[in-house]
This record gives sequence, C-alpha cells and structure tokens, in this order.
Amino acid sequence: MSKLAPIAILLAASAVMAGCSKNYTAYALTSTGSLIQFSTNNPSSINSTVTVTLASPIVSGDTVVRMAAQPGTTTLYCITADGYLCTIDAGTGAATLVGTQPFTENLGNGSNTTKLTNPVISFDPVGGDLRVISSGFNLLVDLTGTNPAIAESQVGYDSSDGNHGTAPALGGIAYQNPVTGASTTTLYALDSATSSLVRIGDANVGNPTSPNTGDMHTIGSLNASLSVTNTGFAIGPSDGKGYASLQNGSAPILYTVDLGAGTLASLGTIGDGTLTITSLVINP
Repeated sequence: MSKLAPIAILLAASAVMAGCSKNYTAYALTSTGSLIQFSTNNPSSINSTVTVTLASPIVSGDTVVRMAAQPGTTTLYCITADGYLCTIDAGTGAATLVGTQPFTENLGNGSNTTKLTNPVISFDPVGGDLRVISSGFNLLVDLTGTNPAIAESQVGYDSSDGNHGTAPALGGIAYQNPVTGASTTTLYALDSATSSLVRIGDANVGNPTSPNTGDMHTIGSLNASLSVTNTGFAIGPSDGKGYASLQNGSAPILYTVDLGAGTLASLGTIGDGTLTITSLVINP
C-alpha cells in the first residue's frame, strides 16, 4: 500500500464527518398525545415514549399542541389548544400549568376569550421572553412579569416581499442562537402557505422587539409541502442548523434546514413512519 493511502483515507473520513450534522437529543409531540425522544442522527429509533397528562384547570379534551425549549435549561414549555401555558416533564409526561389563565384571557381588557388558532412558540434567547404566534396574534410573553402577554403586530409578508398579499400559515417558529447569554438572534419560521423558510423581523439583532413588527421576509423555498399543524421546527444550539419534521399525508421525515437558503436535507424517517408529529424540540 502506498504511504499516501492512509493519509487519503483519513482525509476522506474527516470530510465525511465534517458534513455530518451534530447529534442532538430531540423531543417530539405526536397527534395521539405522546412525547417521544430520539437522537437526530438516528430518528427511526425511538428511545422513549410517555403519555402527556394535563392537570386542572385544563378542561377535559384539551391537548398540548406545541413545545419549546428554554435556552440554557432542559425545561420543555408547551401550549395547549385552548391557550394554556405549561411545562412537560420529559421523563413522566406530566404537564404542569404556568399561571391559571389561558393567553386569551390576558389580551386587551381581559374580556377577549377568542382562542389562539394554530399557535407556534419559541424562546427569544436575548430577551428571555416567549414568542407566541397564531393566525390572529403575535404575542411577546414575559414569564416573570405581571402582564404576561403583550399583543404586537400580526405577522404578514413585507410589502417588498414576493409573497406579499399571501396570508401566512406558520407551521413552526424558532430563534437562532438558542443559548444562555446570546447577544444576537434571528426569528425564523416555516410557512405552509408558501412552503418556504421565512424571517420575522430583522436578522442578527440584539433587540428582542424586532419581530414585534410582524414583517416577514422570504428566504427560500423548502421544495416540500408541509402541514400547518403537523410540522415541527427547531434550531440547534451549537451547529446553527435548522431541524424540521415535515409530513403531509405521509411518514414524518426529519430534515436539516439551511437557514440561508431553505434547502432541506433528509436525516431519515421518525420512528416507524406511522407517527403524526405536531411539534419538535432540540436539546444539546
């Protein structure tokens, strides 16, 4: 064997490893009310499954629909179909209320009981607040304040964007750089109405109020169809890649998302292909 052969093999192996995504622990919600856990480099192997159980005063029939990971912690926050905020114990599936009223009771003068339609959530790593966006509201939620939900401008495509005039239907939102002490961040979203990756507000900002404008800017086509309810979206805390679970009448597939172009790369089927995934969280 040539003396150069081992070097060539080593370089080739290094190139392959460089192209691989970082292996994260992922959690996903299913349409049947389960919380599953798997590794992003092997999504077909489900490591654990627990049933999500809701506590009073959440009424019977309400379900957890979205999750978000709080930067710097392993705490999983969730929101129910009726607008209640809660945390989920990843080990047992027990959901504990945060506050006693749904978001709808904290809007305007407190008499607005309109439910949030298809809410999506993500934590701002700079300001520490929780962003909650639905078809009717763009909320900034201060979990430590006395006025937990503040209504901002509804999301919509910027007047200069090629998708201006199309009503968005967001399947997921995620803040970039989701780590403790982040000084800048960008809010990204997956829009099922245009099958595209979009940015909400300005890019790489240290001002957590930037997405309050609701201005959406198209980054690129996902080249895949997605469902507004059966989509998960998260961003890795250390590799800066987006991760998405997408399905539209088919098996759920885990993808990486190029945040600069919207390009997707498949990491494989989640589970045995029969699950319906409604939300995705990435932990270190």
